[in-house]
Amino acid sequence: MGEAKRRQQQLGAEYGRPKRQLFGFELNEAFKAKLIKWTIEGAIVSSVIFVVMWVMLPRLGLG
Repeated sequence: MGEAKRRQQQLGAEYGRPKRQLFGFELNEAFKAKLIKWTIEGAIVSSVIFVVMWVMLPRLGLG
């Protein structure tokens, strides 16, 4: 009886959370959400830096 319960707990731990694979790595939903958030934040920050550099470099005589 103890063996069956332990096996059920192991299976529950493996299959309890939905996971996806990215480049062979399994991702749970929480990490997937963080990854999307970091990607969006990175795109916003790099866009702002690009615009600031595009505006400021000619004014400094470097562009």
